[in-house]
Amino acid sequence: MLRLPQLFSKIQQGPNSLANHWHYSSARLAAIWAKLSLAQKLYACTFLALPLSLTLSTLIALAALAVDFWPRIADAWHSLLGKAIILLFYAIVANFALALSASVVNEVTGLPATAFPYAHNAAILLNVPVFAFGISLIALVVLQLLLPFYILLLLALRALGFHQARILRSNHFPIITLVVRFCLCLLVTVQGVNAINDTSDDEHGDKAALLYPQSLPEDVIAPRAGGYSINVKQFVAYFIFHIEANQRSRCQLAPDTRAVEINDYQYVAIARDRSQPFGFSYTVQACHSPGISLPEPPPLARQ
Repeated sequence: MLRLPQLFSKIQQGPNSLANHWHYSSARLAAIWAKLSLAQKLYACTFLALPLSLTLSTLIALAALAVDFWPRIADAWHSLLGKAIILLFYAIVANFALALSASVVNEVTGLPATAFPYAHNAAILLNVPVFAFGISLIALVVLQLLLPFYILLLLALRALGFHQARILRSNHFPIITLVVRFCLCLLVTVQGVNAINDTSDDEHGDKAALLYPQSLPEDVIAPRAGGYSINVKQFVAYFIFHIEANQRSRCQLAPDTRAVEINDYQYVAIARDRSQPFGFSYTVQACHSPGISLPEPPPLARQ
């Protein structure tokens, strides 16, 4: 880079000298850019996108971190310990998604999730990607935040005579890449915490307005605005009424009511109800069917 007196001298020499300096600087930057890996280029794009949008820069940082760590995950899969850790991770994700989906169905209907198996499966499909992405992001950020301590440990091992492990794997600009990666992990962490807080505020505000607008027609349910979990619950309510519930049943149904049979003697009557948080009411009723008579109650014991 030229200093200020040198720049003035270049200006006095004429535009040809400034053009030569511009071509030299651009060629040098192009050579540096060509040396960077894909993850390092995305790191650079993250800082370039900061003045434009913080959300865009966070998404680019997530893509850069994923590109940077994907080869290491692929290498871990080829080892027995790595496979065990990855499978354990997916088992944890599946267990949390299964439990949360059952809780979502129970909150929407007030009944156990076993009464609505298809809605339960649909909720699982919606929750698994969120849990997988969220836990992966948390693990990625935690690993990056612990990386300085890992480097200190390797330096201590080298001082004791162990020189097997490489401290930095980047071929070009490893120190700068390490610092940039650490700063971007902090950025992603802050943005993630803010997103969680905003989602919680939206859900509390959405739960405060439990009733739908009374000006809407009977066959229209107002869309719910809020966080992802609120939208999942609304989707589950729509799924149960329009897809899983039967419009015709062997049980005697009231008008504008659909049924999900629990057993031979009971069914869940589902009807539109604006007074309910998700627009539908769920009532367990006795099944009055021509083919099956309800069991009579046992006689009272004589005094």
